[in-house]
Amino acid sequence: MNNCREMIKNNKPELTKQYVIDKWSGQYGMNNLYNSSLAEAEPHIGAIVLKYATGIICEVGCGNGRVANLFPHNRYIGIDISKKAITAAKERLPGYQFEKIKYDADYPEAQTFLFYTVLVHVPDESIESVFTRVKKAGAKRIIIYEAMTRWFRQYSRHQNFHRDVCDYRGLAKQFGYNESHFYVVKSKSFPWFGNVLILDLIEKD
Repeated sequence: MNNCREMIKNNKPELTKQYVIDKWSGQYGMNNLYNSSLAEAEPHIGAIVLKYATGIICEVGCGNGRVANLFPHNRYIGIDISKKAITAAKERLPGYQFEKIKYDADYPEAQTFLFYTVLVHVPDESIESVFTRVKKAGAKRIIIYEAMTRWFRQYSRHQNFHRDVCDYRGLAKQFGYNESHFYVVKSKSFPWFGNVLILDLIEKD
């Protein structure tokens, strides 16, 4: 069974998880979706992130370092499940820190976590685990950039797990975060508008 929609329909979370691991650990993750020119095409990503980021920025699903050079090397950590992508990132940007991690591994300690068009590839069965590990790693702020609409689940030619912004707002509250900012931006690399959702840890008195 290799169709993601069928896996979800038949409620087989272990298959959806394995599908994502196989897809992004292999050659697929090294093709055009890891476009190394994204940093040049999307400078607003860096501007928005740096405006709100606090401390160290950890980018989950960094690929080959496609947008890493938008951030200072001493404030950036890129992680990915693809060994090939991490190797390529280290070759492209030797002054930056990149780490290959396992799918369910803990995240490195950081104050800001960036998910740039990444959570759309995380199955519903795994999304709470992502928020759990982000909070465990000490995140004060979470920045999510993607097209936030479930419309893509049905009509996109790519198998995906797109969510609405309200889905992320609900998850955020569940894990002790609250929305602080929301942007709609026009992407030059993708034929749709992107959404940027910024979530802040709710500090207890």
